Amino acid sequence: MTELIWEGKYVGGKKSAPLRIDLPFQTVEIVNESAPERQKSLQLFHEGKPAE
Repeated sequence: MTELIWEGKYVGGKKSAPLRIDLPFQTVEIVNESAPERQKSLQLFHEGKPAE
């Protein structure tokens, strides 16, 4: 079986725990529309018409 090996994976012949870093998350987009509005937009998209 294939194994990925990198510097620091083994310490003293034993596997070491991976380094854990806290990373901040960002909100990319918030969509706040009702289900009927979403259905209308999807229908227009499928028909190739511009949104009103």
